[in-house]
Formats: sequence, C-alpha cells, structure tokens
Amino acid sequence: MSFKKSVISSLMAPLVFATAFAMPPSEASHTGTPSVDKFCENDGMVLRPRSDFPDTPIGRANYNMQSSKMERAMLCLVNWDRRHEHVRELYITKLIGKTRYRGLGGAAYDHATAAAKLRWWGTVAQYPSCTPRQKNPNLCDPHINPQTGSTPTKRAEEAGYGRGCTAWKVGENAYTAWGRGLTPLDAFIWWLRSDEHRANIRNPEWETMKMQVVLGSADPAADANASGATYVQMFGRCWK
Repeated sequence: MSFKKSVISSLMAPLVFATAFAMPPSEASHTGTPSVDKFCENDGMVLRPRSDFPDTPIGRANYNMQSSKMERAMLCLVNWDRRHEHVRELYITKLIGKTRYRGLGGAAYDHATAAAKLRWWGTVAQYPSCTPRQKNPNLCDPHINPQTGSTPTKRAEEAGYGRGCTAWKVGENAYTAWGRGLTPLDAFIWWLRSDEHRANIRNPEWETMKMQVVLGSADPAADANASGATYVQMFGRCWK
C-alpha cells in the first residue's frame, strides 16, 4: 500500500502582547481558565545574557542550558493544564545522533530570533511591510515573517519536521515582553487567558511540544534599555 505525504494547515493563534498589563497568577479568569496553583521548576526563570556567565566550559554550558530549562518548565505547565482538561500529555522530542534537520525546536528558534531582531510584532503603522492580521488589520501578524514570508508550517518543513510522516500538522503560540513578564509562567498565563492560545495548548491532536526563548522583545515599542524576551511555542502531530 502506498501513502501520499500530506501537510495539514497549521493553527496560527494571534499574539497577545505582554509588555505592560501582566496579571498575577492568583487572579481568577472569567473565561473558565483554572487558576495556576501548581508551580513547576524554573517556571519563574528569566533568560540571562551571555555576559552573566564566565567564559569557561561550565559557564558556556550553563548559558546554553537556560532555554532547555525554561522549555521543560513550560512543558510542565502545559501538561498540568492538559491533565486538568483530561487531554493527553505532551512530550519533548530529542534529536539523537547526527542529523541535518532541527525539527520544531529549530523552527521555533529561527522565528523567535528573527522576531527579536526585526521587531515587527506591533502595528502596521510601526512596521508597514508586515502582513496584517485577518481579524485586526491594524496589527501585524506575528506568525508571518515580513522579510521571508514564512509561516509556522513552512518553517517546520524547512527545519525537517514531518520527515517520515504520512501527514503532519503544527501549531504555534507567540509571546513577547519587555521590562517585566519575562518568565515561562508569565507567558503561560497570557496564553491561557487568550481563547485561541488556550485552544492551541489544549488541542487533543497535539503529541509533542517545543519552545524557544531568546533575549530581546519583538515589540517595536519596547524600551531599548529594558530587558526583554521573545517566546515561540510550537506543537506538532505526526501521523505514521
């Protein structure tokens, strides 16, 4: 029997900015979101610059481990919520051995890095060459790179995700902050309080999650002297 490989369109949730109005975890949501009463290891971690670490093998390793620790914290938070909703838990895939493709993690890193560099996650007036959002044409779509035109599906495919699958699907959540709201818990709470982001987190189709966080805010209004962070969370499903 032969199979035709297919790509299912990704679910792209619009960005919720977290530059000024972050709410504490103790506040109850009127949308039916459970209050976050369980905390995960490193969920309050803030990404630190390279200059904060000594230029030694251990220092370089500790610097590089930051994003992995924050990713694990986010997975813990996401699975806490999915358990509450009686949805199967997700896992993080690890690429073992030598490989030319980087999967969802590579796609998330590329997008977060580009976003922090180009800083288009604002209004069309601030970044005229961006793609406007369908539901609010005054705002830029954070999921479409204005220079390359790449989408979550395209980035995942270019990073090698979907190889060996008869069909596959990805979804993406994006978050940026500056000054405050820089931790995995901050990003998670914002996503939970957005209908479309929350639906992405709870989507029963997903089987895996990858997340990358980079220094710098993707918001063009961000203070250049303030600390910032940009998160890209990707979900995937591969049908064999």
